[in-house]
Amino acid sequence: MIMIKKMVYALLSGIFILIFLSSCKGPETLIVHYHRYDHQYENWSLWTWLDDKKVEIHPLGSDQFGQVYQINIGEFPESGNINILPKYKDWQDKDDPNRTWIKSMPKEIWILEKNDEIYTSVPSVNPAVQRAFLDGEKLITVILTHNIRKSELDALQPTILLNDKRSVSGISVLFEDDSVESRIISINLDQPVSIEDFPANVELNGFKRKNIEFRYILDDPEYISDAPLGVFPENDKTGFSVYSPG
Repeated sequence: MIMIKKMVYALLSGIFILIFLSSCKGPETLIVHYHRYDHQYENWSLWTWLDDKKVEIHPLGSDQFGQVYQINIGEFPESGNINILPKYKDWQDKDDPNRTWIKSMPKEIWILEKNDEIYTSVPSVNPAVQRAFLDGEKLITVILTHNIRKSELDALQPTILLNDKRSVSGISVLFEDDSVESRIISINLDQPVSIEDFPANVELNGFKRKNIEFRYILDDPEYISDAPLGVFPENDKTGFSVYSPG
C-alpha cells in the first residue's frame, strides 16, 4: 500500500510539474543584438511594427557586440514580418534604414548601425566603408563606419577600382566641413570617371572596400532626358521607355 501511495504521489507530482512548466512557458521571443560604431547606446530603443501593431522595445542589457533587446513575437499578428527601426529618445534621431525580420529566420539576430541587413551570426564590426557615392566625374563622397581625425586623412590613400581593372587615385581627401573628426569624406580624383566605368569600388587604407553608387552625378545634364515615357510598338517589336530613379 505504501508503495502504491508513493507511485501515485510521484505521478501526481510529475503532472503538477508538467502543468506548472506549461503555464510558465512564455511566448516565442526574438533576440536582437544592436551595434553602434560610436558605442553610445543610452536612450536608444527599438521601434517595432507589423501592420497596425506597434511596440517600443527597451534594452535588456548589453554584451560584447552591443545592446541586447527581446521582442515578444506573440504580440504581433501571426502573418507578416516584423519591422525594426532603432530610435533615439522621442524620435530626436533614428537609425535608418528599416530592417525586416522574416519569421522563417532564426530567432536571434544581429543588426549594425546604418545597415539594413539582418545577420544570423555575429558580423564584423571592423572599420569599413559604409556607403560611397559618385557625386561628380571627379568626386567621390564616402561614409565610414568609424570617425577619423583630420590628421589621418592623408594616410587613407584612396584608390578607385573600375570595371576594366583600371585604377584611379585620389589627389586629395577632405572633410565636408571644418570638423576635427568625421565619418564623411570627399575624395577628389586625378582623372574623371563615368557611369560606363562601373561597377567600381573604393579602397581606403584601414577600411574594408565598398562598391560605389550613383548619386549627384545623375543630376548632370548628360544623364537627364525629356524623352517620352510609355510603350512604343514598331513593326514586330515593342519598345518600353520607363523612369528609373537613381
